[in-house]
Amino acid sequence: MLKIPSKIFFLVLAGVCACASAQTGTMTVGPGLVNTVVRQWGTGSTAYDYLVVGGTSITTSGTSIYLQTGSLTIDVTAGETPGSIAFSSDGVNDGSGSVYLLSRDYGATSLDINGGADRSVSFHITDQFAGAKTTYALFIRGRELMAGREHVGVIDGVKVLTEGKGVVGMLFSDTTVKINNSEIRTTGGVSELGYSSDGIRLQGDAEMLITNSEIFTSAASASAIQTSDGSIVAENILVQTTGDNANALHLLKSNSFGTNKDATVSFTASTISTTGDNAIGLAAFVYGTQLGSISYTATLDGSTVTTSGSGSHAVALSGEGATLSVENGTDIFTGGQNAYAVASAQGDVAVLDSSVRSAQGAALAVSQGGSIAATNSAIAGMNAVQVSDEILFATTAAAITPRANNVTIDGGTLTATGAAIIVKKIDTESTGSIAALITLKNGVQVSSGTGVLLDNQSLKGEINLSIQDGTSVSGMIVGAASADSTTSAFIETGSTWNASADSSFTSLLAGGQFAIDAGVTVALSGKMQWWDSGSLDLGMGAMIDAEVFDVAMLSGKITVNFEDMTSDVIEIARFQSLAFVGSDDANDYFKAGNLTGYFEFTADNKLVFHNDIPEPALSAALLSLGALALATRRRRK
Repeated sequence: MLKIPSKIFFLVLAGVCACASAQTGTMTVGPGLVNTVVRQWGTGSTAYDYLVVGGTSITTSGTSIYLQTGSLTIDVTAGETPGSIAFSSDGVNDGSGSVYLLSRDYGATSLDINGGADRSVSFHITDQFAGAKTTYALFIRGRELMAGREHVGVIDGVKVLTEGKGVVGMLFSDTTVKINNSEIRTTGGVSELGYSSDGIRLQGDAEMLITNSEIFTSAASASAIQTSDGSIVAENILVQTTGDNANALHLLKSNSFGTNKDATVSFTASTISTTGDNAIGLAAFVYGTQLGSISYTATLDGSTVTTSGSGSHAVALSGEGATLSVENGTDIFTGGQNAYAVASAQGDVAVLDSSVRSAQGAALAVSQGGSIAATNSAIAGMNAVQVSDEILFATTAAAITPRANNVTIDGGTLTATGAAIIVKKIDTESTGSIAALITLKNGVQVSSGTGVLLDNQSLKGEINLSIQDGTSVSGMIVGAASADSTTSAFIETGSTWNASADSSFTSLLAGGQFAIDAGVTVALSGKMQWWDSGSLDLGMGAMIDAEVFDVAMLSGKITVNFEDMTSDVIEIARFQSLAFVGSDDANDYFKAGNLTGYFEFTADNKLVFHNDIPEPALSAALLSLGALALATRRRRK
């Protein structure tokens, strides 16, 4: 028989017991108690300490343990009969949960669960009612995280299964919790009042460290982890959802929730996946500025994010202050229709030594003043990069401060079955302001079907495309000039752009190699400029049709290399104006690399090359003379 000290309260109740006391004590629930309700209330400064030991099964029709102050310890290794401990609560409809800890008067309420390596502590929660309020398997709520008085939960070796609508696995509010070696699984859908069955929720100033654990949800709109301002450090965890609109990681940061503290989330060596439609792998959204600037910083380190449903972006950021770092071999992939691998609306993304892929959409998408910088990474998609101001995903922050969309691809590879870069539907507030800055540099290997595609019918502002540091790009730049937009291409010394199809844009500034394939026309509604010198490589019938040829930045002659040219006069370019040319002699600005002859500006502003090939009659005479000389030589022999 279990002996209870006189100073310890021991309750075995067939129904619900509410015991209020003004003293401090300890409640111990021993082994073998079945169909038992343990409900203890503490008020004021009263502190109750619970110890639930192995071999206990507690089934209730309401909250199993309700603690307002003090601490709760659940340990399978304690007591005389070690073993599993199971909590099962049916029809919890009061907004609490199986184990409910609520700190009062800033007291240090804490939870310590030890389920051992076999995860021998379990919670099984069902909701047989309509769900007037959300139900939780575990609920820990502090008042505030005051200096030196954190509310701490330690959960190790736990299994949680929730069923029914609006039933959540765990909720942590204004507290610090550490979770290890645990499994959280929810199967219920959205309740009649709109409550979803998430795996873990963090709210307020909550912080969670989770390792070696799995979180699964299988219903619509059920996130595996949802936070409202909370911070997370995760290592070696598996996060998976299968329902439609069920984000695996749903991260919200808003000062409208009452906190103005920056939040951070970090996932290392973890696997994140969704299979439903409109189910984002990692969604980090920042809202509001009325209380000052706030930020949400997310890190994916050596992890995997995979989505497959229609509209299911692998990663989505929204709002100024949303920042994502993808690093150390992280692999991000979406196979869904109309789905981006990484999308940023106003947010800032940095990808380092990682892989970002989309089977049916853009690998990287940026809008509304967002930025993406990829370094030494493999970027691949139907379109590799999309720059746009259209709404990228359903939940997006309101526009705050207009700024340029900024994309930098530094080394690595950029592969697309369609466009390497596609720019569309950009509308800045003022005509002529910079709408997009796109930089390809440090030898990034670019392979695409169409090069750079600009939907100029819906563009407003300035688009700048820069090819730098030994980078070579092949394809076309498409987008005729409009009254509201300009597109400028810059080719740095040592870099190459090969126009393999008809192209049209505003202006070109080249110090490197500009190559035009045979029969291709490049139309410039503005200037063609060279700085330093550089080279122009032309296939048969290639043509530049530009408004102005400007030599103001030219420091040497432009080398022109001709391919398969047999004409005696080769037309290179047509200009509407030569007003910025100081000399009428085209040879002052151009030199031939592989033919002999001379350049000329014609009266109608064309640039032509006179090829020194022999006239047909002269060629015949020379051939005859050569034949005669050869015959004479043979006779002398």
